Amino acid sequence: MNLLQWFYSSKPGEHKVKYVLTGDSDDFNVTYKCSKGCEVFQEPHVKKGWKHSFTGKSGDYFFLAAQSNKPNSSVHVKVYENGRLLNEVEKQGDFPLVTASGTFG
Repeated sequence: MNLLQWFYSSKPGEHKVKYVLTGDSDDFNVTYKCSKGCEVFQEPHVKKGWKHSFTGKSGDYFFLAAQSNKPNSSVHVKVYENGRLLNEVEKQGDFPLVTASGTFG
């Protein structure tokens, strides 16, 4: 087993999750929830390339919202589950806002 496989390996019912934020602005507001029992976090003025990783369990709800603080810009979020792209959303415009959410199987 190589290091990447080890990182993404999980116990039955566990899900290794990573949120990734990119876009053409360097000023975003991010709101996210990471798993059952996890409170909602708000992070203002984060830079593109922001990432957050956590371990969730089957049935847990996840949520990520990101908004650019600039007019005429783009925001792009990706959600990875066990190293596999689970959700991807992108939007352009004035102060664009995107959301990604779901429940782990």
